[in-house]
Amino acid sequence: MKGGDNYAVVILNKKGGDMKKIKIIILILIAICPNIVNASTYYISGDSYYVETPNNNEEVLEEEKHYRFYKETKDYSEDYYIEGTNPKEYPYQSDQYKKTEESMYSKEYPEELPGRIIKSRDIYVYKKRIKVNKLNISNIISSLNTLHINELIIYNNNNKFTYTPICLSCININNINDNNKETLFKISNNDTLSLEFNNDVYLDDLSIDLYISDPIGSDITSFHITTDNNTLDVFTEMTLYTKEQNSYKLSFDLKDYIKEEKEEKYYYETPIDNEEYIYLNTYKEYSYQDIKYLYYKIGKDYLDDYYKEKKGYIKDETQYKRYYKVRYLNKIILKENYVITSPYYNLYDMIEDSTIEKENIKIQSNIDITNNGLYKVTFIYNNYSIDQYVIVDREEQVESIVFTSRSNMKKAKKVESKKKELPKTTNNKNKSILNILFTFLKLKMSKETFDKLCRIGIFFLNINLYLSR
Repeated sequence: MKGGDNYAVVILNKKGGDMKKIKIIILILIAICPNIVNASTYYISGDSYYVETPNNNEEVLEEEKHYRFYKETKDYSEDYYIEGTNPKEYPYQSDQYKKTEESMYSKEYPEELPGRIIKSRDIYVYKKRIKVNKLNISNIISSLNTLHINELIIYNNNNKFTYTPICLSCININNINDNNKETLFKISNNDTLSLEFNNDVYLDDLSIDLYISDPIGSDITSFHITTDNNTLDVFTEMTLYTKEQNSYKLSFDLKDYIKEEKEEKYYYETPIDNEEYIYLNTYKEYSYQDIKYLYYKIGKDYLDDYYKEKKGYIKDETQYKRYYKVRYLNKIILKENYVITSPYYNLYDMIEDSTIEKENIKIQSNIDITNNGLYKVTFIYNNYSIDQYVIVDREEQVESIVFTSRSNMKKAKKVESKKKELPKTTNNKNKSILNILFTFLKLKMSKETFDKLCRIGIFFLNINLYLSR
């Protein structure tokens, strides 16, 4: 951002007799100026905020409405009412209510009514697992009145399970689980084969693979597998067409043969994790309550101030004030006609006054202290920049350089060669002109007269610069 209308004094380089006349005219014009501006004021925008009436140093960004906000006050009715039967002067239903007694739970879904609260719950159904320590095979019907068993394997949770076969008149009883399907175990129609376990096991975890054969074939074969407490009845009946060397496999998952009439059911409101029970199913039950509500009418409790938004409060659209979003214009006053006569200078000295801390202002320049002339200096604050001009007017142009490398020494030699090419008379003459100019700047004159003469002076200065090239 650039601001101000005043620029630093430009150096006159006089060459030739015609320029002498121009110099005299300029000196006369400057001599009659009673007051010249030595500083320029610039404004930079700051952060935004709200006011009712903006000041001169505040930039208006936008206009908006601020409203009054309130919280509701509640005036309650004297009695409780069923929903829809409340008095008209109390139109709003509160969260205060009276409940009726809760009904008994039932599988039947209740009728939905206004204000009725319907509750539901899940009921989990289980049965108790049956433990056994023995299985019995009996009621045998087969050819030759004998059941031929090649192998009988019991599994507990799919793992082979050890058992002890017991039969009073059976033949080759040890062949029943010898892991050889070629050997036979024979049990007559009148016998019962008991399979005893070392400990109690859950009946629903058991399964049986039974390999049987018939030396004659084509006769009906049947038998029952039971428990002592009569909770199981595995019955099979088939016609075998096998020869003695070939066996027929029968597989039984005993949980599929447990008698349902023997199962006692257990009901829980939450799932249970207990190996003694088997989950059967889940169903819902329902209960309800009717409620009566307390009703109210609304009053308004206003805040004293006005706001754009107010969390937790209600806006009244009919009551508002206009506010302006503005931002403060920071001010920087920069010196003009700033002349550098020494290789040691501080451009922050150009800041005559500022509402911004100097350390927050950056300065960039292209000043070559080894060459007299007019240079641009840029003052930067946030995203704003101000261009100002300074004069380098050194009587002896001596470069001040600290050599830190060979490349810097080469640069210094180049600058030194350029210094030798400068006219020796120019600096002294320009300096004498500047001294005269700054002497006359102390005189007083009206702003209007000053502006006119400055424009004339700048015009001739530009001609002077042009002719001196």
